[in-house]
Amino acid sequence: MAIFPVLQAVGFDPTGKNNTPEAIDAVRIAFALAPTVPVVLAGLLLWNFPLGSKRQAELRAAIDARAGVESTSV
Repeated sequence: MAIFPVLQAVGFDPTGKNNTPEAIDAVRIAFALAPTVPVVLAGLLLWNFPLGSKRQAELRAAIDARAGVESTSV
């Protein structure tokens, strides 16, 4: 896993015997930021995703037409 090299780089001791306050703080920061990075990346990817309400209605109508179902308006 990618977190282990980070922990080693900040001097974290997995036995818990020689951890400095800085190492503990680095672990807290690493575990706080690790899930944040993918969430921010996903948000950036979806920011300009071209599926607004108008496009969704068009797609729904096309799907309904293919299935032979009358489209319902929201």
